[in-house]
Order: sequence, then C-alpha cells, then structure tokens
Amino acid sequence: MSFERVHYLPILISVWFPFTFILTYLIAVLKNDVTPLFPYISDTGTFTPESCIFGQMLNLGALLMAMVGYVRYLQLRDLIENNELPGNIERLNKISLITGVLAALGISIVGNFQEYNALPVHLTGAILAFGVGGVYASIQTYISFKIHPILGNKVVNWVRVILSASTFLFFFSTMGFAAAAYEASDNDQIVAKWKHGEPGWELHFVSTASEWILAFSLISFLTTYTHEFKSLSWTSPSVKHKFK
Repeated sequence: MSFERVHYLPILISVWFPFTFILTYLIAVLKNDVTPLFPYISDTGTFTPESCIFGQMLNLGALLMAMVGYVRYLQLRDLIENNELPGNIERLNKISLITGVLAALGISIVGNFQEYNALPVHLTGAILAFGVGGVYASIQTYISFKIHPILGNKVVNWVRVILSASTFLFFFSTMGFAAAAYEASDNDQIVAKWKHGEPGWELHFVSTASEWILAFSLISFLTTYTHEFKSLSWTSPSVKHKFK
C-alpha cells in the first residue's frame, strides 16, 4: 500500500502548530493565566487545562515534524543515488536527519516539561527545538542550492535562506532579551504574567515577540517542502515471519 499525498504532511504541520498555539493562548488568556500581549508560547501551556492540550498536541506535532524530516532525508538519498551531486551532500543529508529528529525531540520535551516544573529540561528542549532546528534549516537550505535545478526552484531556495536566517536571528534574540529581562526585573523566579511598566518589561516583550516569529519561521520553512513532496509516494513497510 502506498500513500500518494505525501505533500499533505508539511501542509498539516503548517496548520497543526498554529492551531495548537492559538488554542492554548486563548484558553490561557481567558483563564487569566497570561497577559494577552505576546506571552511566551510555553507560558500558554504551563497551567491546567491548557498544559494538557499543549503537551499532547506538541507530542503529535513533534511526530509529524520527525516524519517530514525523514521523508526529506529519503527524498534526497534517492536523488543522490541517481544523480551526480557533490560528495558532501550525502554526509550533510545524514547530519540534517539527525538534527531534524533532535529538533522534533526538543518540541516534545518543551510540551512535556513545563518551565515552572522543570526549567532546565524545558530550556534544553527549547534549544533543541529552535537552536538545532535552525541548524537543520540551514543545512537543508545549503543542500537546496546544491541540488538545483534537479529538484526545487530558486525562488523557494531564497525563501529558505530568509527563513533559516530568521530562525537563527530570532533564536538569539529570544534567548538574549530573555536573559536581559530577567536581570532587569525584580522577579527572582519565572513569571508568566509581566505587566507593562514593570522593570524589564520592554526587554521581555522583545523576547516573547521574537519567539513567536521564530516559531512561525521554522514552521514556514517546513511548509516549503510541499511542492517538492508532490512527486513522492510513501510505500508502507513490509513485514515477514521468520519461521525456523
């Protein structure tokens, strides 16, 4: 049995994550768990019941992301086997698979370990999801230029340049301004509700806004696979009995 609509996977990602973030944001705001103006995405999934929804949907989203990363790896592997491409592409393809899986794992960690309950683990997940995710996007962008015109087009490739650069830029912006906001604030612990006028609020706002842009940059990057996946079909694995 084969699945002919593989390009639905990146489309599903482009819907799944925004729906998750918007749903938990609305619940968190209505319950007054966060301030309406750009809370951290993680803050919208910190308290119950939104934390339950956030964790479950991020787990499923992480699975989708890993699947897309694996399909992309297989697509490039097939391309490498049937075309003369630079020798480093095969190695980079394997590295990108590893970074893609690590980024997906990071998303799952972020959803399962809330910042109030396990901050070091939560931050590790965020670094994997966004930092390593940025590395994945950069490697794939480089590969995209090397395999053109066999696969892809220049417009999409340059869009990937912008999105991968945006991922890195706003990753460091999120982390840097978060640290600066914490140093400038009067809070000695993580706070989900920052009020306008509090010390460090402006820095906090830049950090949270950067995180939202960062997340949607990475989601948009994965969505750019849609057209290239249209030429693929996914055949289900076969299982054989091993009788003695």
